[in-house]
Amino acid sequence: SASVLRQSLSFSSCLLNHLNGSIVSTGQYRLICPTPLIKAAAGEDVRLPCLLDPGLDLSNRTVDWTRVNDSKVVFSYRSRMINDIDQLEQYRNRTRLSREDLSVGNMELQMFSAQLSDSGRYRCLVPQLRLSCTTSLIVGQFLHWRSPPVLVSHFLFRPELQLLGKSHIFIFVYQTTVEMCS
Repeated sequence: SASVLRQSLSFSSCLLNHLNGSIVSTGQYRLICPTPLIKAAAGEDVRLPCLLDPGLDLSNRTVDWTRVNDSKVVFSYRSRMINDIDQLEQYRNRTRLSREDLSVGNMELQMFSAQLSDSGRYRCLVPQLRLSCTTSLIVGQFLHWRSPPVLVSHFLFRPELQLLGKSHIFIFVYQTTVEMCS
């Protein structure tokens, strides 16, 4: 009947959201990973957001952050204590949750000095509520340079040359000054 149909639609919606990795709902609570993809440069500090809606004090609950591909523990919090027994070594002393934030249902994982090997999918999990959501992290190496705002650089690529059996690509750079109009 109508009640069975509503329950079926609710379950399908919950399952679909779980597969998309953004929101998972069971009963009165929803777990939300609002940013499905996070990008960071190597060495930067990163925040992986995860929120319980409506907020609930989770300081007496279990909150786990794991890698999705192998379910290895990135960070584990159990009954007011950090549980680092099963934590992957590469995350030890580089991850944390705020106890104050846990008291209002915020399970944002802070990861310090992101490494290229940190790239991947992460799961935020509250086992007692049977809720989890996922987010992805991409850590890259980016080149940063600064130049005056009125300086424009042009790159001209020349064909590859073979010198003593080794390939070389030459990039010629020239600069043009641009007048700024106000």
